[in-house]
Amino acid sequence: MQYQILIWSIQAYKTTSYNCVHSLAKTPLIADYIEAKNMKFDLNNLSFEDKQKYNIDIPFIIKSYIDERMLLLLNNTNETFTSFFNLGIPNYFRPNFHNTQFVTNHGNFGSFLERIRASEDPGCFCGCRIQDSTHLLLKCPAFQDYRLSNGILCTDPRELISSRDSYIEFNRFCKFISNNALQSNRNYKVMYYFEWITAQHCIKRCGLRVPRTHFQTDDFDISDKERPGRPTSVMADRNLAPTEELIKNNWTMMTYQIMGKLSLSKGSVLKLINNLGYRKLCSKWVPKLLIREIMQIQKEICLHLMKLFLENLFRCLKL
Repeated sequence: MQYQILIWSIQAYKTTSYNCVHSLAKTPLIADYIEAKNMKFDLNNLSFEDKQKYNIDIPFIIKSYIDERMLLLLNNTNETFTSFFNLGIPNYFRPNFHNTQFVTNHGNFGSFLERIRASEDPGCFCGCRIQDSTHLLLKCPAFQDYRLSNGILCTDPRELISSRDSYIEFNRFCKFISNNALQSNRNYKVMYYFEWITAQHCIKRCGLRVPRTHFQTDDFDISDKERPGRPTSVMADRNLAPTEELIKNNWTMMTYQIMGKLSLSKGSVLKLINNLGYRKLCSKWVPKLLIREIMQIQKEICLHLMKLFLENLFRCLKL
């Protein structure tokens, strides 16, 4: 759970190792955090004389332990990550969707796509045999003009984030590469991957040789046509009539009971009821438009009440 939350917070790929994720998030493992709390509890239970005798500084000990565990995580990261942060992660470094891909080498790069079998070619569009994040940032001739115009003349990845100003320019460079080069690279690689999946798996297991032939010759139709035995709408006569019959037989019938009898969803049942002109009132289904007999009864009741009112009024006037 902690790993999933941290991946979301730093916007990293799910294939990124937990060492890189925890190092970028600057968050220790939950097991190390619990161990540090236990150490603090045990040290606080020592007597005052022991603390003075051995000169125990509890905050310093806890901080040293956490720093040691974080350094162990950093040393166990991949080669690309350590080339950026071999001396630690600066305080001004803030991971985002673009720079996280470049410092971890988990992104739309040829080497990474080839490793997850999304592509068979790990090479770069410039002709280099391997396309990774450091190649695009420091060596790829396709971005030489950008590097010269923005003063990026370093040859070591650490120099890209050596100061706050260089870190800001590093973020811009990563975003520029992602938006202008890697998007088309990813689309091509993913398209190739799905074509490979279709050719290698779907055809063998599902027998799609004939549909694939039609697809290649543009002789196909993807529109969903009406099929026999399937109503085009829930408002079919076979649903309207039973719904109205159920309501008339039992005015107190609940919605879930109609759902169970007709095997329809709640939304479909409510749509049918509304289309029939009924609504729920005091746990009973009543027509929205009153029929003539009910209107006549209401008229007679109103006339009777008016008559009683006038009789009582005349009696009061006589008194």
